[in-house]
Amino acid sequence: METILLKHLLCMMCVIGVVTLIACLFWLWREFFRTWREKKAKQKEGCQQQKKTTCLPEPPLLLTPKERREYMLNHIEDGRFYAISSLRGSDTTIVCAERYDTEEQRLYCYAYLSISGRGDYNLHIIAPIGKTKFCDFLGKKRLRIDLDLIPRCVVFEEENISPYITDREYNTFVQSLQTAGFDWKIEKGKENVLGSYKYFLKGTRTK
Repeated sequence: METILLKHLLCMMCVIGVVTLIACLFWLWREFFRTWREKKAKQKEGCQQQKKTTCLPEPPLLLTPKERREYMLNHIEDGRFYAISSLRGSDTTIVCAERYDTEEQRLYCYAYLSISGRGDYNLHIIAPIGKTKFCDFLGKKRLRIDLDLIPRCVVFEEENISPYITDREYNTFVQSLQTAGFDWKIEKGKENVLGSYKYFLKGTRTK
């Protein structure tokens, strides 16, 4: 009789042990699945947020020059290069933008190169000191270099701003940086239909 009771007791303990083990495994599986699902959700949210910051939509096609200018200024990408051209003359400015202040109506930049129709070059570049110097540039041309604490410029209503710049404009900008003693790492992006490209600032340093 005692042997039968002992066998029943052992069987019950085995059943309880198996049930407990299954319950623990199910709880661990549920916790693992919940953690994995939360991780995937955070990754998806991070990718969507990164996509929003790096892949801004192109401006709508049916815009007046003034509306397009306002749209571009309100969608400035940090570290992207833009070409600002005069609709009334041959003046051009190549900017490496940081942000646009709507209250001040000024475009803050890491650097910008102004090229006048007469062939005058003026580079404004962010630096811890305020200083101006002149250097020989592109043969007989002269380059004025302004080391500014906070480079910023105004985009006037009669000017057009484009998120693409040509290779020639890019090369002139880089040459002005090198003349000023700066070596920037710049990434070239996809080509636009007009034969110009996206350019992004990846890092800065002084030679």
